[in-house]
Amino acid sequence: MTLYESTRPNVSVFRRMTSLTPQEFDDILPRFIAGLADLATAEEAIRPRPRKNKPGQGARSRLESPQEKFFFMLVYYCTYPLQVIQGILFGLSESQTCRTIHRLAPVMETTFALTAPTRDAAALKAALLRAEAAGVEPVAAIDGTERPVQRPSSAAQQKDLYSGRFKQHAFKNLLISVMSMVIFLSETVTARRHDKNVADACRFILPKGWMLLQDTGFQGLEIGDALDAMPIKKNKGCELAGWEKDFNRAVSSRRVSVEHAIGGCKRARIVKDIYRNRREGFNDHVMLVAVSLHNHRRVCRNESCKALFL
Repeated sequence: MTLYESTRPNVSVFRRMTSLTPQEFDDILPRFIAGLADLATAEEAIRPRPRKNKPGQGARSRLESPQEKFFFMLVYYCTYPLQVIQGILFGLSESQTCRTIHRLAPVMETTFALTAPTRDAAALKAALLRAEAAGVEPVAAIDGTERPVQRPSSAAQQKDLYSGRFKQHAFKNLLISVMSMVIFLSETVTARRHDKNVADACRFILPKGWMLLQDTGFQGLEIGDALDAMPIKKNKGCELAGWEKDFNRAVSSRRVSVEHAIGGCKRARIVKDIYRNRREGFNDHVMLVAVSLHNHRRVCRNESCKALFL
């Protein structure tokens, strides 16, 4: 019996290993199967010499069914074990595990494409306009999040990745959330860059009538004709007035939705624990998949969230 077959009947364990219920797993599985078919077609197109045997002949794979392959990838993203441990769990060698992860990584992106966040300014504006037309309250929140990474050996890289705020080496992303769903995700940058600097580089403009909730680190951010709201900062040696404290509480109580969204994304431990992978571009890929997976769970569990993506 495979690990997938033994785990599936226990809903609680299955959910802790994949962050999805069996029903949510089954709902998205057809898209993963379609992605596998596209991958097989693409691999055949670049084959260096003609195939001698028919597809499917030869030694049997340890991950024979699409369900097992999808389960394998979700377990890796959500629990982030060492690849040698991941291999032992699924009966693979460490090198086979590494090759399988990087071979199936693009399939994971296409699987969750429907709930993937936008990544450029024009797409963000169009998404917000669609959401408003669907009756979503025109309030968004922005924040940055850091993901710790192993300390690099290069002094230049150490300086670039070091976060003075959290005293660690890390990558950084900016997120814009609506209804605790991530609707925009910036490119992955080094933690040395300030949140405001990253936001300026994104050059996003919110539609008129929208409000962007932000913290004081984004002071001066240009968002077009949209409104912004941030807590009032206390001056040294002074106390805030009563109405200022009430205003700060009101902003914080609404802006906490982006913190909930970040927490949902970090249910995938690959973006919470110290990042160990070395392949170029994979650090951005795992954040995109973690965000898309969080959005997929929200859509499955909250009917009102479907207006943002589906």
